[in-house]
Amino acid sequence: MQSAQRLPSMIQGLEYLKGCNVPVDFIIDVGILTCTYPLIHCFPDIKHILVEPVRSFHTNIESIYNSKNIDHLLLKCAAGKSNEKLVLCEYGKRGGTEVTHSRLFDINSDIPNEDLISKLIIDTKRVDTLLELHKAECCASNDKYDFLLKIDVDGTEEDILEGSRNCLAQCSVIVLEIPIVKLLGRVSLLDQLGYQIVDIVDPCYYKGCLSQVDCIFVRKDLMRVHQVDPWQRSSSIDFSAWYEGRYIYAT
Repeated sequence: MQSAQRLPSMIQGLEYLKGCNVPVDFIIDVGILTCTYPLIHCFPDIKHILVEPVRSFHTNIESIYNSKNIDHLLLKCAAGKSNEKLVLCEYGKRGGTEVTHSRLFDINSDIPNEDLISKLIIDTKRVDTLLELHKAECCASNDKYDFLLKIDVDGTEEDILEGSRNCLAQCSVIVLEIPIVKLLGRVSLLDQLGYQIVDIVDPCYYKGCLSQVDCIFVRKDLMRVHQVDPWQRSSSIDFSAWYEGRYIYAT
């Protein structure tokens, strides 16, 4: 990839890691909505385990992944910090009948009723439990593999990471949606878990203010092996490869 073409997009960030030969044998994608297009685009030939509890999304998910000929397994459960039963509440903004977002609650907790469309008790599984149940479907070896974990769940990311601790040694890449107000804490948490942030992509703005970004992390022991950090590759700067962005400044 030419430096002058580099933009802050998830597709280009993942393509860069592919160019570094960072291993990804399969994907665990938590929070789908209808699909995760950058993962479909960048990894069309490996297994995608899709974790999505919202029932009204399932038909579209199956349709899209089938139409793209993506080898996938749709798990109609939620991911969390423990294996338990929780209440899934589906909401529609401004009283609408189409599900726009969902939240998980403990069975005995008070549930907000405003904009509530439906609620049901569902299974919530740890990611490492899901991996144990389905890894044989994803790779030839049960001992040596690396997977990519993507999390986009609007609020329970820490719980899902806690439920992934037993398998992080075999997770090469984590893609995490992060609100700006939680950026420092999330990056610090991933650092403690053994990951280095390598890209900030797909920025979203609200009323002109940066609201959230997706961050791509690589397991630290893979950084030097695959020369993910370009500063490792030479002892001096190559100014022809330096790119400050796509902005044009007035003179």
